[in-house]
Amino acid sequence: NMLHTTEPRRILFSGGMIAAGEVLLEAINRHFQQQVWTLKKEDVEIRFATLGEDTGIVGAAALARHNYGPSK
Repeated sequence: NMLHTTEPRRILFSGGMIAAGEVLLEAINRHFQQQVWTLKKEDVEIRFATLGEDTGIVGAAALARHNYGPSK
């Protein structure tokens, strides 16, 4: 399970998933509370990304700029 390997502090959902709204977020949180045992659950924040459906492309652009941008 990736959660147990990486021990994230925050889990963000983006893109089309945001359209499902709070109903989806509540279901994800319930599943997380029931299925994840080894993490300190109170230290993990689960929420929607604030960039909406553009999150993926903004992240890809930031990664490309970081990896291939102008040298200092």
